[in-house]
Amino acid sequence: MSYVAPDLLDATPYPAAMWQAALDEVERLSAASAATWTAYGTSGTILTAVTANPALGASTWAAAYLLSAGQVHVRFNLTVGAGFTAGTGAYRILLPFAASAAAIAAEVGQAFMDDFGAALRTGSVIAADSTHVEIYRESSTAAIGSAGPGSAWATGDRIKLRYSYEPA
Repeated sequence: MSYVAPDLLDATPYPAAMWQAALDEVERLSAASAATWTAYGTSGTILTAVTANPALGASTWAAAYLLSAGQVHVRFNLTVGAGFTAGTGAYRILLPFAASAAAIAAEVGQAFMDDFGAALRTGSVIAADSTHVEIYRESSTAAIGSAGPGSAWATGDRIKLRYSYEPA
């Protein structure tokens, strides 16, 4: 699948720090709500790749969902740790529930990537199929994968995703 992340509102890319502030505010508001987030996934299933799966090693991750008003809201965080091996191919993150046909190939959320020591990057979360999402860097036609978010994956690199979709 080939996808180009749209420029939101105008052709001026928004700074990664602005996206991070927005994501932090969403997380703060989510934590303050009475709703209960439910953790899901295992280290062997949460992050896969099209060709060969990565091994998380000592990486830390958290994935949680909230069901509300016919939507599944998901937050996913990964910090690359020692022993991480990249695998090969585009990365896919497991969905907690199957996505509806209308959600597949649609932009369902935003991505923030900290290419530790190199750059802060933003992108889109796209429902790749009914069970996984992929991450596309801003203005990119290829999903993020084993090559890294802009440079090779290294200890300290982070991925933060926030997305919502209609379940099947």
